[in-house]
Amino acid sequence: MKKKICIITTSRAEYDLLKNLIIRVKYSKNLILQLIVSGTHLSKEYGFTKKNILKDEIKISKEFNIVKFNDSPEDISNSFAIAVNKFSAAYKKLMPDCIIILGDRYEVLAAAYTALIHNIPKIHIHGGERTEGVIDEATRHSITKISNFHFVSHKSYKDRVIQLGENPKNVFLVGAMAIENIRNFKPYSKKKLETELKCKFKNNIILVTLHPINLDKKSSSQTIINLLKVLKKYNNYSIIFTSPNQDTYGKIIIKKIKQFIKKRSNCLLFKNLGNQKYFSLIKISRAVVGNSSSGIIETPSLGVPTLNIGLRQRGRIAAKSVIHSESTFKSINNNLKKAVNLRLKKIKNPYHLDKIEPSNEILKFLKRQNFKYFKHEKVFYDL
Repeated sequence: MKKKICIITTSRAEYDLLKNLIIRVKYSKNLILQLIVSGTHLSKEYGFTKKNILKDEIKISKEFNIVKFNDSPEDISNSFAIAVNKFSAAYKKLMPDCIIILGDRYEVLAAAYTALIHNIPKIHIHGGERTEGVIDEATRHSITKISNFHFVSHKSYKDRVIQLGENPKNVFLVGAMAIENIRNFKPYSKKKLETELKCKFKNNIILVTLHPINLDKKSSSQTIINLLKVLKKYNNYSIIFTSPNQDTYGKIIIKKIKQFIKKRSNCLLFKNLGNQKYFSLIKISRAVVGNSSSGIIETPSLGVPTLNIGLRQRGRIAAKSVIHSESTFKSINNNLKKAVNLRLKKIKNPYHLDKIEPSNEILKFLKRQNFKYFKHEKVFYDL
């Protein structure tokens, strides 16, 4: 009997990481793909990235909108409550043998906890990581405790998941999902990229993605103000912004960026680029700037320096090509100068494991694991 594998995606970045696995499950003879689509995929404000899924000819089993409010704590909490109700209804209809979730967003926590109530086995990808400056830190570890099986990106993260009381037999080291995308990536030329994005680049490019610091509203506002103040000096660069996540206090960042680019012909803002254009853009940039995990995990494999600003990624293991900066104007100013002038030799990416394709390792697990006779009770594994 074929196993029903329910994969959940709620954002553009998450889908890009899961895409190879989704395709492998889709074409597996012994598995049935169920795809639940929600979150910012269905929001025009965030690029309506459901269209990317349809373009990839992936059948959507269930979709529902939960992004109906603003970005205050009350609004995010209301979205969380809606997500719990919607995931519950979806599980009742689809009756999956297991769910697969990735990362640390509040929508993923809602999906995980609802599956716990429904007694559905949960497979979590990218657990054990540290990002101490945001609520994602607590959310990620909560998802780990709710989940039954874990696929992690670094040995230190495997150790941490086990430290959280998870049985080592259920924790698998496979490396970062994004590295698999980069291995198979063929970059656009600069000219092709200009055609795709309908713009003309200067000789030098800075790529910027700044997400909110959702533990502190003031920090998000002050960080974007300081960063934009520094970027004013880079008139001879093309400065490409990508939109932040739908997180608490994120709209202040979007507002400030839009005000900034109105007065500057060398600046552009994109809601969603997709893997091909995003990686191609990194490849021709002098630096990737902001506080996105992509600057830590993916960018080193593309041979480009990263300027990581503030607390959002604090605690995450990073390559030597990552320059860490405080959120002050002085620190950003000094460290951005270092980043754009840094000439890298071969960089060892700590998330790269030779000869391992994470999506294939997870697929092999799905094929051999018998979910029908799975024991739902969890015993805390003491060190």
